[in-house]
Amino acid sequence: MGILLRRTAFSANIKERRYCSCAVYDGAGHTGAMRDHTPVHLGAIPRSVGHAIDACHPGPGDIVISNDPFRSDTHLTDITAPFLSGVLTRAFYVANRANLADVGGMSPGSITLAREI
Repeated sequence: MGILLRRTAFSANIKERRYCSCAVYDGAGHTGAMRDHTPVHLGAIPRSVGHAIDACHPGPGDIVISNDPFRSDTHLTDITAPFLSGVLTRAFYVANRANLADVGGMSPGSITLAREI
């Protein structure tokens, strides 16, 4: 999953710096396996996936995209995308987290003096 993510990425952060991580979760959102290209993601991705499951109740084939630092997406440029795979039941989730250089905002690089989101 990580190799495919890096090969298809347009961002130098993902393609060259490997600033991304991938994981597999069971139907309840418990971690099955993780590949840490970026170790800081290891503790954060499970919380993001759990929040996505609780908040959005995804069905088969749904993708939830999040960059909420209050829901464990570390900072705004880390994007987490859990995907539910299964037919009619919650078989398992796969999740990717990647850091993008800029997701918009008042300053280049999405780093601002803002005090709220």
